[in-house]
Amino acid sequence: MSFEERVKDWIPKIWALIERMIQDIHDREDVFQEVMRRAFAGYTKFRGESSFGTWLYRIAINEIRRYHRRSSPLLPLEETIPAPDDPEGEVARNEEIERVREIMDTLPPRYKEILVLRYFQELSYEEIARILKIPVGTVRSRLSRAREELTRRFYEA
Repeated sequence: MSFEERVKDWIPKIWALIERMIQDIHDREDVFQEVMRRAFAGYTKFRGESSFGTWLYRIAINEIRRYHRRSSPLLPLEETIPAPDDPEGEVARNEEIERVREIMDTLPPRYKEILVLRYFQELSYEEIARILKIPVGTVRSRLSRAREELTRRFYEA
């Protein structure tokens, strides 16, 4: 199967991951382009020891980490908190989004990425473990600590 055939179903998922981890649209596009470039260049080396999706997510996570080492973006969360039914609640919703965004941006990258993979990408513990190359137990404990830290910081302010 060609690279183009394999990657086409994964493009929206990889883009969504990048979108959750990088605020600036231009930076997102640059990171996405680099992920696709690296995946295409390395496709002949793909051994099939993991699923194609896991391999592609791993490339994306590595590229996102490179980006974070060069800058400090915010996590876009506008669409992650459901809009209230009443218009008056919109102000409170926007304040809550901004607060969560600020908190997510202060979390260590290992917490931020695991929260995004689990809750925004809806990946299983096993998939996250393969992508991050860590044991499933570490995924569970790191996710638990990330949730605790996010909650603590949310109610601390």
